[in-house]
Amino acid sequence: MKKLNLEKINELLKETKGIKNKAVKEFQTFLEKKKKQLESKSTTTGATAAPGDTAKPIVILSTQRQIESNKKRSVFMTRVWRYVKLLLDTYPELREKFTARQLFLLYFARRRGEDVEIGEVQWQNPSLPK
Repeated sequence: MKKLNLEKINELLKETKGIKNKAVKEFQTFLEKKKKQLESKSTTTGATAAPGDTAKPIVILSTQRQIESNKKRSVFMTRVWRYVKLLLDTYPELREKFTARQLFLLYFARRRGEDVEIGEVQWQNPSLPK
C-alpha cells in the first residue's frame, strides 16, 4: 500500500464525497481515521512557534487514550462501590463493624489474596440474604 499524506487523503475524500456506496463509505471512514492519525503525529512531532525561535516545541498529546482509561477505571470503581453498599445493606452486622471505606479497602485486600475479617460466604453472593 502506498504511503498516504494529508494532501492525498484530502484529495481522495473530495473525489469520493458525492458517492453513496457502502464500500466507498467504509473507505471514507478509513481515510478520516488516517487523516486524524497523521494530524496527531504532525502535532506531536514538534511544531515550533517560528523558524528562528529557539523555543521548546509545542507538544499536543492525544488524550483519547487517557479519557478511555479514566472512563474504564471510573466504571470499575462505581461497580465496586455498589457492591460494597450491597454488602452493607444485606448484612447489617457489617455496618456495625466496618465503614464503607474500610469495607472497600477489605475488598481489594481480599482480591490481592490477603486474609480479611469477613467470611467467604458474605463475599460470594450478597444479593441473597442469610
